[in-house]
Amino acid sequence: EGMCDDGNSSIDPAVVTSDGSKELVAAVGTLNTGKHDACRLCFKDWPQVANYTVVGTRTESGVADQPMGLEETTLGAKNRAEAAMQAVPNATIGVGLESGLVVVGDLHFDFCSCSIFDGTRHCIGVSSMFALPPKVVAQLSEKGYNGAFEALGVTPDPNGSGVLGHMSNGILSRPAQMKESVSNAL
Repeated sequence: EGMCDDGNSSIDPAVVTSDGSKELVAAVGTLNTGKHDACRLCFKDWPQVANYTVVGTRTESGVADQPMGLEETTLGAKNRAEAAMQAVPNATIGVGLESGLVVVGDLHFDFCSCSIFDGTRHCIGVSSMFALPPKVVAQLSEKGYNGAFEALGVTPDPNGSGVLGHMSNGILSRPAQMKESVSNAL
């Protein structure tokens, strides 16, 4: 179960239960269909959100293009979750997903933070992390995340398995990483 900022765990089923007259809508703060799919796949596994319809909307994270650290990345997810809920009039919850980097010594780890916002509180989940290749790290500041991978011949695929799929020969994927962060927020 995820931990919410009020110290309780998970989304309260009483908050998200339909009275039968209202469609349950999860406003996801992105137009990236890969992130929408990750939410749909995750929601199928959780009874309290299994009946939700995912609606994507453009939002801004309010943080750097490449967030660094848990705090900044999670703030970006929270900002997206709140903005998504505000942008979709019939939303029951807002979902924000933000990818970021954590530096440990010389290693740069990629991860995803998720915030699920119910209008009052944020429930936060974080994915597992994977280390970026040193050749990518060496080019991050000059070329940015996607540009650093492109310079090594890896074409970003925002709606597919992404660079994580490429680096793991298809064993891991960006959607699975996103799904994990959503699941951990629930």
